[in-house]
Amino acid sequence: MEKVKEILIIEDNPLDSTLLKEYLDLAGYQFVKMTYAERLKDALLYASNTTQPDLIFLDLNLPDSNGLETFLSVNGTFPFVPIIVLSGQADTEVALQAIQAGAQDYVLKGEIDEKFLAKTIQYCVERKRNQLKLQESNKRYEIVSKATNDPVWDWDMVTGRIIWNDKVSIFGFPDEMRKDYSWWLAHIHQDDIERVNRNIDYYSKSTEEHWSDNYRFLCADSSFKYILDRRFIIRDSNGKAYRMIGALQDITDQVLRQQRQDEEKALQQKAILRATVEGQERERSEIGKELHDNINQILASVKLMITATLAKSKEPDDYLLDAIKLTDECIQEIRRLSNSLIPLREKEIELMEAIEGVVGRIKATANLNFSLSISEKLCKKLNSEQQLTIYRITQEQINNILKHAMAKKVCIILKEEDGYAVLVITDDGIGFDKASKTGGIGMKNMKSRSELLNGQFFIDSTPGKGCTLKILIPLTESKSIAP
Repeated sequence: MEKVKEILIIEDNPLDSTLLKEYLDLAGYQFVKMTYAERLKDALLYASNTTQPDLIFLDLNLPDSNGLETFLSVNGTFPFVPIIVLSGQADTEVALQAIQAGAQDYVLKGEIDEKFLAKTIQYCVERKRNQLKLQESNKRYEIVSKATNDPVWDWDMVTGRIIWNDKVSIFGFPDEMRKDYSWWLAHIHQDDIERVNRNIDYYSKSTEEHWSDNYRFLCADSSFKYILDRRFIIRDSNGKAYRMIGALQDITDQVLRQQRQDEEKALQQKAILRATVEGQERERSEIGKELHDNINQILASVKLMITATLAKSKEPDDYLLDAIKLTDECIQEIRRLSNSLIPLREKEIELMEAIEGVVGRIKATANLNFSLSISEKLCKKLNSEQQLTIYRITQEQINNILKHAMAKKVCIILKEEDGYAVLVITDDGIGFDKASKTGGIGMKNMKSRSELLNGQFFIDSTPGKGCTLKILIPLTESKSIAP
């Protein structure tokens, strides 16, 4: 039995008051102090002269007050006291209105018994205590809502209803717009919604209480805000989640700031990479010119001297003849090497001709069959930097095939597809396991060169099934994608 020390009975009918007291005595409240008030003004005067009662029985129809107004006046005067409405058969509708307005229960006069009355009192006192706890909780919620700049929400997972504080206005939607669970989901970015739904399902079924997530949320002006959503999950006695409370923090400025920093870092890295590639090309050019203009001239002089020596000799010298032959081979090899080192623009040849030249020289010295499909129309669209990148990647991959693949066939395709220049180089060699083999310097160079032009680099290989290299280079500057 709840500890009730004092009961206030507000009833203008002495007979009803006497009957109620008798039933209270039978229910075990015979030692409880009972105070009576026949008028509303007497009850209000009681409130100002003594301590608060533990329980109030209230007749809604008094000489100086009638109906729901009676309850509202008493409840306003005794906000922390449970109230049981005393109702006649004809007043049940008003009694129910009083329940909706905050009364704990009502009893019908003439249908009271001690067992029913004891349970009613017990339940009403407990109900009032829980109501006060909820009011205190809601009050704290309101204080927190006012103290923060973040939207705070309370989601009833059974009904789908979400209660927001006034900070939900940061998204720009009208106050009168219904903002329930469906509205919230509908405004999460399409690239984030699947993950958010998956997390909701997981955490709802788990035993965890705290959860945070981030996503993009569509505002009324069609822009997106980056949101950090922190949540607390409330579960019933069986561990089933039935309520979530959370706060949405607008982290748009932080995310955009980080994106700008990442972009600046990427630009710096690209500038370093570009400088490195340009330095490599200058070095290649200088070495190529040195081989062609200097070393080859020296070898040509050596050949002339050997030839002059042979002209003076009466009998041909086999060693000198071999020396002339080896010198010729060396000159040709240096010409080939210098030709591969000098950039296309300095050689004043087109990409298609350059790739065919590389393939032609390989076919002359190696047992390797080539299949070429090069779009001449595409080659004319490419600028000098794009042409050089595709040329160097082709050179590097052919060298890799010669060194490692043990291939018999190589297929080179250069085409235009969906706004990209697409380079595909496939061989039928021994292949390799991508999971166990890390890329060497050559692979990294090819990847870096493609990324320098905002391109994409793919390589696919399986042991015993050859290798396919694929490079995609945009023909126009990449446009930034809106979040």
